Amino acid sequence: MSTLRPRRRALSDEVLGNLLAAVGNHEVKAILFSLMRPGHSYSGGELHDALRAAQTDPPVWVPKSTVAAGYCRETLEPLGVVVPATFGGDLVTTGYAVTPLGEELGKPLAGALLRFSETHACSLIDLFGTTAAAGGTLRESAAPDVLPYRQRAPIARLRIFRTLVATDQPLRETDLVQPVQTDHVGVGRHLKRLAKHGIVEFESAVPASFVRYRRHPHPPAVPPLQYRHETALTRDVLNAVRHLEAAEPFTRDEVLGALGGATEGRKSRTGTVTCILRKLATDGYLISEGFQAERRSRVRLADERRDMISELVELMEGFQRLDRAALRDGRRHGQQILDDSRRVSRLVQIARDARGLSTHREPRVRERGLPERAV
Repeated sequence: MSTLRPRRRALSDEVLGNLLAAVGNHEVKAILFSLMRPGHSYSGGELHDALRAAQTDPPVWVPKSTVAAGYCRETLEPLGVVVPATFGGDLVTTGYAVTPLGEELGKPLAGALLRFSETHACSLIDLFGTTAAAGGTLRESAAPDVLPYRQRAPIARLRIFRTLVATDQPLRETDLVQPVQTDHVGVGRHLKRLAKHGIVEFESAVPASFVRYRRHPHPPAVPPLQYRHETALTRDVLNAVRHLEAAEPFTRDEVLGALGGATEGRKSRTGTVTCILRKLATDGYLISEGFQAERRSRVRLADERRDMISELVELMEGFQRLDRAALRDGRRHGQQILDDSRRVSRLVQIARDARGLSTHREPRVRERGLPERAV
C-alpha cells in the first residue's frame, strides 16, 4: 500500500533537496541504499558484503568495512530514508532498515539517477556536489508538515540547472542569486565547481576593493597567535580556510560563508574576520593579493552538456510532480542495474574516477531526518 498522501500533488524543493542529498549525489551510496530490501534490517557488515557481491569479480572497489554503516548513520538516517534497528534493553544500533519514505521515493530517485549517470558517464558527485550544507543554517520550510531543513548543494545545483535551461544565455552570476536562494558567495562556489567539471562555462571578475587570499605553501609550523581576545574565532577562521580549495584564491566573504553559524551572534564579525585574515597573511599563514577589475560575470551551459542538463531537469521535474511513470521507471531501472554486476561495476568506477573512493568520507548531517509525514 502506498504511503504517499493523496493530497500532495508535488514534492516541495525542501523534500526533493533532502532526497537528492541522501541518495542522489553519489553512485555508491545510491547502490548501497538500493540493495536494502523492505522489511529487513542490515548491519554495516552485511551492506559491505552486499556491495562487494553486486559487482563483478574482482570488484571495482572494496570499501572499508565501516563505510556502509557510515553512510547510513551520517546521511541516510538523518535525512529520513533509513531508520536504525535496535535490539535488547541497551538500545544499541545493530542495523538499518528502509523507511516508507525511502521505499516510496528514495528507491525510484536512486534508480533514475543511476541510469542517468550510466547513460551520460557523468558522475552524480560532479553534478550535485556533497551532502554537507555550507554554513549549516537551518531554514524554516513554507510547508507546515516539513521540518526545518538546510540549504544543501544538491538542491542549489538543481536550481542553477533549471534557471540555465529556462533562460536565454549567457546569464550573470547575480541573476542566479534569487532563483538559487543563496548569496553571491554560495552561487560562485557552485559555479566554480561546475565549471571545473566542464558542466558550465563561468567567467567572473570582482571589484578592486576585494582582496583575495591563498593558503601559503610553506606556513609556519607553529599555530598562529590569536587576534586580540578572539581565541575561538581565530581558530574557526583558520579551520575554515583549511577546508577551502588549497590551490584556489578565496575572499573574506567565502570564509564567512564557510564559517556559517560558527560566529553567529557576534558583533561586527565581518570586520573581525577581515582583521584575522590580515593577521594570518602578515604572519605568513596566507598570501593576500588584490586585483583590478570591475564586477562582471558570464555563465552558460557548456555546449556539450546542454542536452544532458536539459534531460536531467526534465527528469527531476517529472519526479517532483510525483509522476507515476517517472516513479515506476526509476524503480525499474534501479532493479535492472542491480541485476547486472557489470552495470553496477561501471557505476562504481564512474564514482571512483570522480572522487577517489578509497579516501572518501561522507560529511556528517547533523539534524534529524524528515518524518513520513513530510512526504
